[in-house]
Amino acid sequence: MKQALFLVVMVLTVMPLSCACAPSSQNSGYVTTDAMSMMYMHWTQQGTNLSGQWSQIQYQEPLTTASSAQPQTNSVAITGTIKQQQIMVQSSGVTLYTGSVTQNGELELNGSNTQGQATQTPWYPLDTTSYNQLVSAFEANIQTSAALSTLSATLNLLPVDSDPADASMEATQVSNDISNMQSVWQATVVNNADQASQCREVALFAPYWSNSLNFQAPDPSQSTLAVDMQQVTGSWQHTQQVPVPKLPAGMHLPWQVTQAQVSAQLTPAQRQLTALQQADTSAQTTLNTLKTQYQTLKTQYQTMQKTCNLS
Repeated sequence: MKQALFLVVMVLTVMPLSCACAPSSQNSGYVTTDAMSMMYMHWTQQGTNLSGQWSQIQYQEPLTTASSAQPQTNSVAITGTIKQQQIMVQSSGVTLYTGSVTQNGELELNGSNTQGQATQTPWYPLDTTSYNQLVSAFEANIQTSAALSTLSATLNLLPVDSDPADASMEATQVSNDISNMQSVWQATVVNNADQASQCREVALFAPYWSNSLNFQAPDPSQSTLAVDMQQVTGSWQHTQQVPVPKLPAGMHLPWQVTQAQVSAQLTPAQRQLTALQQADTSAQTTLNTLKTQYQTLKTQYQTMQKTCNLS
């Protein structure tokens, strides 16, 4: 009985020693981000050796709705080492980062920016599934930022179709054209006592009708301003529906759009659109009156055409 008990104890003692000799393997992922890009590294660790992949998604400034459509993406295989909390990451023999693992599990990595200046950047632990969710949120927020930038540019320099003053100017131009036609008609035809001379003037009046006059005020809902506002509203609604995964403590998203940012653009834009709608409504009322005057004058012309046998 003592011999059997001894064998059991030996088995229980030897087995853990055998498992401890197996090489350790660990999967890790880390992310860092700024206002226009995100970078992610994930690797498998075997002992002190690392092997995995580095990837980046980046948008270019200036950020507009058109430019944000296609981000730049890059991806390379990486290797490296981690020893006593010190880490080195390289690709194709070129060192990308060196740094350390902090007490809370972050990486503090040394690198360089696009100007070649040395940088130290925190990288936060994040699994691949959460990173993919974060990319979706990043892309949605960038689209909203682009729409906001486009709307801001429109507000800073209103296009013709979005400027209330232009609606009044178009109605004024039509009014001037009709007033000129009425003046010429009155002076050369109505006030002309000689019928033969009248008929010659009527014939000379024909080119006036070749000038097409626009009696339709622009539709404010089709203006650049309205379209840009719709783009912001739609993009923001979509962004709010894309969840941001749970982030490590201390990680911030400089690209994340807030309701305050959206309101800061939409509020003045709505005031401008309301002014445009009022201007276009007023212009349309004026143009309707001018159209009646134009048709009255044209009827008088057609009557004189028949009188002079010109039709």
